[in-house]
Amino acid sequence: VIPNNILAQWVEMFRKMYPNANLLVVNNKNFCLHKRTETLNRIINEDFDAILMTYSCFDLLSLSNQYYKEFYEERLAMLDKASTSFYSKADIDRKRKSVLHLMERLQEDMSKNVCEIPFDELGINSLFVDEAHNFKNIPLRTSMKFTRGINAKGSNKCLAMLHKAHCVQANNGGRGVVFATGTPLCN
Repeated sequence: VIPNNILAQWVEMFRKMYPNANLLVVNNKNFCLHKRTETLNRIINEDFDAILMTYSCFDLLSLSNQYYKEFYEERLAMLDKASTSFYSKADIDRKRKSVLHLMERLQEDMSKNVCEIPFDELGINSLFVDEAHNFKNIPLRTSMKFTRGINAKGSNKCLAMLHKAHCVQANNGGRGVVFATGTPLCN
């Protein structure tokens, strides 16, 4: 997953390093609305060594409703288990409310989804994200207010990346995700 403005550099570098690789380059030209399903079907049905995809195209991919349902049901089950063990009821209720709020936000986002084929059905077994600092603002629960570099609300783009990374890891024994950046992360 590559920033839009450096896709050409990546294609050139990749072809130099792996001249015989079966490479698919996904950009706005072959991922526009009327070509999107065709491109996604190619990802599923053809055996590519690598797929280079721009941020803007990757952002259009979403996980299936089934994936989100299972993910958040698992989180709620973990909270229920924690409530009988060591957490205070107030903490558990706050976290449960937060998970339910995230589920509502995702349902709203899913209604805007423009892809017919969800990310979790594409068969992606590795994810390499260049300039990963662009996805650092995931929502997090913290009591620290007004701390420079911490954005507790996060962004939907970053939350979606987190879920896609978890999806790849879940299918690969916790492996298969590389976040690369030369920019220092502050949170």
